[in-house]
Amino acid sequence: MNAVFPSVFLRRLWRCRLLLVAVLVFHAASATAAGVEKTSEFVKGKICIGTNGRLSVPSNRDHHYRNLRDRYTNCTYVDGNLELTWLQDEHLDLSFLQHIREVTGYVLITHVDVNKIVLPRLQIIRGRTQFKLAVKEEEFSLLVMLSKMNNLELPALRDILAGNVGMIDNYNLCHMRTINWDEIITGAGAKWMYMYNFSNSERECPPCDKSCTGGCWGEGPHNCQKFSKINCSPQCYQGRCFGPKPRDCCHLFCAGGCTGPKQSDCLACRNFYDDGVCTQECPAMQRYNSITYSWETNPNGKYAYGATCVKNCPEHLLKDNGACVRSCPPKKKAVNGECVLCDGPCPKTCEGVTTIHDSNIDGFKDCTVIEGSLTILDQTFKGFQQVFANFSFGQRIKAMHPDRLEVFSTLKEVTGYINIQGSHEDFKNLSYFRNLEVIGGRTVTEYFASLYIVKTSLTSLGLRSLKKIHSGSVAILENKRLCYAQTIDWESIKKSSEHPKLLQNNKNESLCILENEICDPECSKQGCWGPGPHQCLSCRNFQYDNQCLPNCSHVPGLYEAGDKTCAACHPECDGGCHGPGPEHCTTCRNLLDGIHCVSQCPLNKYSANQSRPSECLPCHLNCVGGCGGPDNTIGPNGCRSCHKAVLNADASVERCLHKNETCPNGYYYEWVGPLEQGGAALRALAGKAVCRKCHPRCLRCTGFGFHDQVCQRCAGYKRGDHCADDCPIEYYATTNKLPNGEIERECMPCDILCRGCYGPHASQCQACRHFKIFEPSGNPSDNRTAFNCSGPICPSFAPYKVYTKDDPDPYCSADDVRMASKLDSEQIPLILSAVVVFTFLVMVLLMILVWHWRRRARAKETAVKMTMVLTGMEDNEPLRPSNVKPNTAKLRIVKEVDLRIGAELGNGAFGVVYKDENEILSNLATEGADMSIMEADEYCMNPKMGNSMPGPSRLGSSSTAGADMLGSMHGRHNWDRELRKFGDIHRLDCDTSDDLSNGSKAQVGTLKLDLPLDEDDYLMPSPANDEIDNKRRHAPANYIDLIGHQHAEAEYANGSLPRPPGLTKNYQPDFLPVQVSSVDNPEYHLTGGEPSAAAPSIVSGDGSGSVEASCEPQSPVPTPNGRSLEDESDHEYYNDFDRLQRELQPLRRNETTMTHEATRYVYNIILVIVSAVIFILLILLPNIL
Repeated sequence: MNAVFPSVFLRRLWRCRLLLVAVLVFHAASATAAGVEKTSEFVKGKICIGTNGRLSVPSNRDHHYRNLRDRYTNCTYVDGNLELTWLQDEHLDLSFLQHIREVTGYVLITHVDVNKIVLPRLQIIRGRTQFKLAVKEEEFSLLVMLSKMNNLELPALRDILAGNVGMIDNYNLCHMRTINWDEIITGAGAKWMYMYNFSNSERECPPCDKSCTGGCWGEGPHNCQKFSKINCSPQCYQGRCFGPKPRDCCHLFCAGGCTGPKQSDCLACRNFYDDGVCTQECPAMQRYNSITYSWETNPNGKYAYGATCVKNCPEHLLKDNGACVRSCPPKKKAVNGECVLCDGPCPKTCEGVTTIHDSNIDGFKDCTVIEGSLTILDQTFKGFQQVFANFSFGQRIKAMHPDRLEVFSTLKEVTGYINIQGSHEDFKNLSYFRNLEVIGGRTVTEYFASLYIVKTSLTSLGLRSLKKIHSGSVAILENKRLCYAQTIDWESIKKSSEHPKLLQNNKNESLCILENEICDPECSKQGCWGPGPHQCLSCRNFQYDNQCLPNCSHVPGLYEAGDKTCAACHPECDGGCHGPGPEHCTTCRNLLDGIHCVSQCPLNKYSANQSRPSECLPCHLNCVGGCGGPDNTIGPNGCRSCHKAVLNADASVERCLHKNETCPNGYYYEWVGPLEQGGAALRALAGKAVCRKCHPRCLRCTGFGFHDQVCQRCAGYKRGDHCADDCPIEYYATTNKLPNGEIERECMPCDILCRGCYGPHASQCQACRHFKIFEPSGNPSDNRTAFNCSGPICPSFAPYKVYTKDDPDPYCSADDVRMASKLDSEQIPLILSAVVVFTFLVMVLLMILVWHWRRRARAKETAVKMTMVLTGMEDNEPLRPSNVKPNTAKLRIVKEVDLRIGAELGNGAFGVVYKDENEILSNLATEGADMSIMEADEYCMNPKMGNSMPGPSRLGSSSTAGADMLGSMHGRHNWDRELRKFGDIHRLDCDTSDDLSNGSKAQVGTLKLDLPLDEDDYLMPSPANDEIDNKRRHAPANYIDLIGHQHAEAEYANGSLPRPPGLTKNYQPDFLPVQVSSVDNPEYHLTGGEPSAAAPSIVSGDGSGSVEASCEPQSPVPTPNGRSLEDESDHEYYNDFDRLQRELQPLRRNETTMTHEATRYVYNIILVIVSAVIFILLILLPNIL
């Protein structure tokens, strides 16, 4: 009994002490509340946080009551829900609720056995959160059920903005059905519900006071219901009023009634309350500046806190976007009580769990706040088998190493408690929670502890960042290895003194000292969390970043910040500093801007050097947006931009101007558009004004050009509406002095009769456009004398036009002097002479052209005649080459062994020709007949020849023919050409193909001179008579061969030229018949004797016999003049032009066409010349007249 007494006495003493403390706290709180109610910006007084426990049953009813009392004492504004539940002691004092005026959520009263609940000042329930029963579909803002209280007095309640009202199964509750709930309920579709489901009848309630005009909340006149809605005038539709008149309506922003019509007369505000005035919204924290087109801070801005506008949010809330919030929205984090955008991953909030184990620990990665509690047990490290409430088995949880707890290194706050009862050989400290700062204690574990550490393997705590334990106590028990815990000043960490700390049965303190498990010497007396200077609860000398130091110079880059703390120098400091900020650096790391060290120069300054460190120097005053140097221009060493700029002609910036400066003289304003084409300078001036240079002819202008619309002053002369450099000849210059003293020069037009002037009149001309009229005092021989100008016709008083040699300007005279006439006598002969000479030259040119054309025509005529004569000679070159290849079928190849080179006969294009002694001529004489027959056969197949070809001539002997033929080729023809010619000479016109060796005779046709053209415009071969050929062969040579010239017989006769051996007098081989078509001169065809009537015979190759080809004989053809061809002389045939025209008949068409073209050509030339003469005469005619 004696042992028990001291403990009971101490317990009672402890309770008395707690009661005394509670009384003192209550009085202090009351005094504070009174002061707050008068001075706080919250007119309604203290703001408290509501609860969200709903119908949950508390484990400790006394603790539950104390929590309600502490929470709502002196509270006037409940931010959340007012829940009065499980107050079943009828003697409990609920007077701490008397100051509540407004609830933003719902009001829940259930399982309350107190005789009477009084909320005398509650005016408005906003119903932003509403309570819903599982058995009801309605949501309630005021719900009272399952309570034994007699009265619920709410005499000041005027408005329930949203939600329903429910009174369900209350045993003794009175007067609720007397209340006119339509006066109170405002929410759309809201209603009130009353239920009583007991078998016993309801209690008889005392009546309302006689002064009550309606219902009441309880006994007494103070509980009468007050009306401000249903008794209003119809003009106060859906509003409140303070009287029955139409002008007694409350403002629309009022809730619960008012005392007047103004916003400041409201009893409560429907939306927001701001300094005694109800408003639709709180003043914004930022406002738009329409002058600078930017947002700026609003000095009158306030935050929305519930239904109140406040300057600053309460400490338990955060500032975000003009409102006070409990937590930051996504992608934002809390920094110094304000939500800011996350720089990287945002802090993570996680829900607490019953026990930490291998399956759920990864869910706490990157968590910074845990809403709930944490528990670490032995099974956390060893693993366990899950067993559910129905005794079924869940998954098998594996064992976990303590290092997995490293996921809590980012944790900063736990709103509940921390319970650690685990043991592991590697679980030696709580450094996994090294960044934990706050334990909220909203829920506690055994011994009302928020930090509960029992029977662990810890040697130190390691909670170096823990600063606050808001509620609950600390219990550290039965840790046989734990030191340092007893050294900690827990009272400086615990914020609640309701429950004391509990430290028992840990490692003996003396044993810890013996093993040197003590705090670092730099730690203060407040203790430490473990070994080392970074585990101190506070420092003996200086502290820097949770580490204790003997002095701040102990670590480079620190300075003494005061209050025994060291702080790091600014990052721009290089080495050390003597204070915070970049202005206290000893040396700068990068740039020095005045006294500040900066990483880069501000916009209005530039770096003096590119190297670091350097100094920032100010830009030119005209620069905008920074600069790269001191120049007053835009460029690498100047401004990045400027308000105005003066541009050069090439669009480069000459210099920058201040925004108030005007463009200098000679420049005009222009706005640079955003799409201006140009260099970087113009792009930097986009959207700004520039000064562009005026036109060179302008001194002042409003735009580019020299028109008076843009040019205000001309630099030279003004002519009409333009500026000019000089006055033209038809203008004269004038000078005017303007009122400002400037000189203006202007070009004025001369008189229309002047050609240059110095004044506006016709008497001030420098020269006349037509004729001068001298004044009586003037001298015509002196241009400087006074004169007037006349039109193109002289006046009647001076009708004579005078032209002088010295003066180009004519003048009109009244006298008919020698040089004066209406026509200039000297000009007429000159003009006529020029016309005659020109005409003569034209005629000479025409004659030359006609002579040239006649010459060409004769040359063509001669060429045609020669073509007719030479037709059929294959060895002659064609007058018109045809690109036809030679006929190699007639080529005769002679072997070199068959040749016997004799005397030289001549040379040509193919080399030297020699005489063959034996074989070639005999072979040729032998083969001549066969060749002639072959050629005749080929020729008879030609349809163009018909029967006009004569038969072949006789062939002479082989020896004579060979010698004569070789002689004819002397100096001119080679052998193979003569062989081809020999084959072409013998042409027969026969109807049969009988062999000549059979002795048949060929008939010779009549000689014709009609030479037709073939399809290639070549002359066909000309036929000839055998007898004429025979005579011609033996006649003396009396012609000149135009192509192959032979030596005259006279040269052989007189001995001037030796006759070649084997060459006869007629130099023609006997075996070669003479053909008219084989010579070049046309006269040669007309020489010879009479033709023989006998048919010619063809001599065989050996000369012994002859074979005649039988052909029809033909008589000689008479000539047009009655004579036969044989009777005509050479001269008559050659001069018979009629025959010549007949012979040229096939070519007459081409010749006529050529003649017409030449005539047309000459005609065109004559027409052009005549037109030129007429044009010149028309030009000269006005001057002549």
